[in-house]
Amino acid sequence: MLFGTKDQFGIEAMTEADLARPSTEWGRTRIWCQNESFGDFENPYNALGSASECFRSALNAFPDLWDSAFDDLDDAQIFQQFNEAIYTGTDLGSEEISQLAARYWKFDFLTNWGEHFDPLKGFLAFDPNGHTLFMVEDRNDAVRGFRFPQSCFVRAATDFVDWFDSEAERLHKKTGEQAAS
Repeated sequence: MLFGTKDQFGIEAMTEADLARPSTEWGRTRIWCQNESFGDFENPYNALGSASECFRSALNAFPDLWDSAFDDLDDAQIFQQFNEAIYTGTDLGSEEISQLAARYWKFDFLTNWGEHFDPLKGFLAFDPNGHTLFMVEDRNDAVRGFRFPQSCFVRAATDFVDWFDSEAERLHKKTGEQAAS
């Protein structure tokens, strides 16, 4: 299923067809942004729960997922600041590094969501001008940035989370179990 669109922002996901209830939500997912895909959709049996929780967290932060430190930076500088704070480290002491991590961790996106997103490192924010800023670093350390209307992200993420919740409910029932009225 595709939630959203490939040309703006979309989430393609499926549960594996052979899952026997009760089961964890095993499946496949990838992100589409401006007709580029991120994630290995051919990699089967990935836990979909972590992606669902990350999208849920981003939706809960909407529209306030921004930091004033980004205001005068271009996209490459924003990613560099985020990357240094979370992943590549700085020359600061451990207390300052912990403060930076606490400040910037909320922007982490795709990183460690499962094998289907290895080795991507991503960033997500909602800028004050109404755009979603999505940046991703691939295995070659190339960073690409995308901006698109926040409504595209919110619609796709909401639809994906709703679908995931219904799949979780369906898969957690034992065979023959009826839904509670």
